[in-house]
Amino acid sequence: MLYQIIQQLKAESSTNAKIKILQDHQDNIDLKTAFEYCLNPFYNYWIRAPKLDSIKYAATEQLTAGWIVCTLDVLRERTLTGNSARDFIAHQASKLSKEDAEILFNIINHDMDCKISFGLVNKVWKNLIPSIPKMLSEKYEDYWNVIPEGEIIVQKKEDGGRVQILVDSDGKVTTYSRSGNILLTHGVFDEIFSKFPGFVFDGELLVLTKDGVADRKTGNGRFNKSVRQTITEAEAKEFHVVLWDVIALEDWKKGFSPVPCKERFKQLKTMLQTVYSSAVSIVLSVAVKTHKEVEDFYLNMLEQNYEGAMVKDPNAPWEDDRVRYCLKMKEEKDATLLVVGVTPHSKRPGLIGSLECVTSDNKLKVSIGSGLTDSDRAKDPSEFIGSLINMRYNMLITDKNSGMYSMFLPRFDSVCVDKTVADTLKHLKK
Repeated sequence: MLYQIIQQLKAESSTNAKIKILQDHQDNIDLKTAFEYCLNPFYNYWIRAPKLDSIKYAATEQLTAGWIVCTLDVLRERTLTGNSARDFIAHQASKLSKEDAEILFNIINHDMDCKISFGLVNKVWKNLIPSIPKMLSEKYEDYWNVIPEGEIIVQKKEDGGRVQILVDSDGKVTTYSRSGNILLTHGVFDEIFSKFPGFVFDGELLVLTKDGVADRKTGNGRFNKSVRQTITEAEAKEFHVVLWDVIALEDWKKGFSPVPCKERFKQLKTMLQTVYSSAVSIVLSVAVKTHKEVEDFYLNMLEQNYEGAMVKDPNAPWEDDRVRYCLKMKEEKDATLLVVGVTPHSKRPGLIGSLECVTSDNKLKVSIGSGLTDSDRAKDPSEFIGSLINMRYNMLITDKNSGMYSMFLPRFDSVCVDKTVADTLKHLKK
């Protein structure tokens, strides 16, 4: 039964249809538990699931809610680790049918393989999947006068994937994306950060090769593979994290730290003095007194082809919220939109010409062709329709006939696997 429901969800591209299927099975405790254990960002199983065809299946037991809890809590609580944990899961899976084992392995890998986000799950089972605490920034042009002159921190704005590295009281390291997905990093940061139990480090994940920092598209692709748990160890070894904040774990869990920004940054620099690794660095940061100095720093970043700058009130606390005392300055704007259709290429039959995209409130529609590679255009439309994409644009515009909002110079960036809902027009206008 569980497998059939998952297959139904996998076959549907419509978000509304997926929600309807979940609602039809709202009382199914097995389904609810499967999604909870798959999508909860705080459930770490510490292993990669075995390959499906590597096991003989006896089908003597079924994958029920109780079975999931009893089996996976052994991994979550680290009762068994390493090879013992892998042997245990292989033995447990051998009692199931191959279909049930596939679901079990998808849960362990944090991907049910049916394009169901925790946002959709929470619409059916309210607050089943918790979100992780994070501080988000506002736009500098809207709140330039919020941070007073006299004492200002301005930092280089990095152009990678937002990460938070949590180190529990035992020194166990877990890396989370902005949306709370556990990133597969093959332990490249474990030895570095295990020395700092009880802290959460905030930063940006980049790809660093022998030629320098990889371009945005390469970095996004690598980040997405880490979210999907498909990244190889060799690929993960090229990860580099640029840090700008550290928060005590207990404060992070509460969603508030009274420690001022400048003191947290000072603590971060002190902690990293003992770290000698090419995998970690601290963001370029300067203390200035005037908004003119802030603007000069920002323009200097643009001249060097960096994305922009972050402006911070040095005396502000840390909060689990979008705050005015942490501001971003950037020339290009980015957005996450929902793909609702595709337009065929006018000169190359069989290929995608553009993606038809909307905001989550349907108040903005835009066709995006720029940025699509030949391999993107050759994909089946179903790989895009119903998915979220990351994109960039220069400004919002309105259609002179319909009054509908659109975008000037929209450009495709990548398929988004780390958000659950497209931006609203209100958010883009902020």
